[in-house]
Amino acid sequence: MKPEDRQATLSHYVYEELLKRINGAEFTEGSRLPSEGDLARQFGVSRPVVREALAMLRDDGIIHSRRGAGSFLTRVPDSRVLTFTPIKDLEDIQRCYDFRYVLEGEIAYRAAMRHDAHDKKNMQKAFDAQDDPGVKPGIGELEVDLNFHLAIAKATHNRFFHEAILAINQQMLNSMKVIHYLFNDRTYHRQIKFGYHGAVLRAILDGDADAARLNMQLHIINTRDYLFKTKNDLLKY
Repeated sequence: MKPEDRQATLSHYVYEELLKRINGAEFTEGSRLPSEGDLARQFGVSRPVVREALAMLRDDGIIHSRRGAGSFLTRVPDSRVLTFTPIKDLEDIQRCYDFRYVLEGEIAYRAAMRHDAHDKKNMQKAFDAQDDPGVKPGIGELEVDLNFHLAIAKATHNRFFHEAILAINQQMLNSMKVIHYLFNDRTYHRQIKFGYHGAVLRAILDGDADAARLNMQLHIINTRDYLFKTKNDLLKY
């Protein structure tokens, strides 16, 4: 994995851990967060990683920063919004895919309409990371996959879409693990990376919102059908 891609993964980790601490009442509205240096030491990461995680919190309206003073908590997100119940069985996994079909189709649609040059760079980087030989098989691949979906959600410039993906990230990872460990089909993994994800990214970068929505929905429904071995053949791009 490239250093910048690893930094992105670590930044998401720090972001989520800070959200947990905020929702755990460790900080109150208006209170000052630890400095970048202190957070870097607490999490065992570099200051640029912390800086990126704080930027994500600012984008989401959770904190604000004042030059020379630090970062302060603006609001405490409702933990009920940020935490979905764990997946209990295969039926829950199917329901999760149905939810993602609706949610991520709209995310892709809006990302195609609203992305800017910075988003384009981030989405392309997240996509390219999937072909990095340094990515470890297993959980490393799953995290890279999730980062691609998160990059698209960020490109909507609507924090609620990004928070929704973060809220179900464990459910998404769990369903990905089932495919990875139960079927261990490397050909299908590559189809996801470069067939489905590639079609979604091309549509978004082309500004074709309808195609972006359709390709994301096809990606999710085909993955669900593959997992549950439905009678229908997978739709082809």
